[in-house]
Amino acid sequence: MKAAFINNSAETFTPTQSGAIATHIWECCRAARSRGIEPLVISIRCEAEPYREVKTMLLDYPRIPNHPTLIKALRRNGS
Repeated sequence: MKAAFINNSAETFTPTQSGAIATHIWECCRAARSRGIEPLVISIRCEAEPYREVKTMLLDYPRIPNHPTLIKALRRNGS
């Protein structure tokens, strides 16, 4: 059996630079593997090395802007 975990688009999946969401996904992967399930994590690519013990699919996609005005403009335009 296989399972896919899709990370938040603003969060990386590394043991050195990621936050609480990645830690939670890592723990879910550990629980899945202990039950014989092969996990796959889909996440944004970054400079840091991802968790090695889990199969990952790292994607290059644009970051969401942090500026509130830009976020509103993109939402209005459907981007």
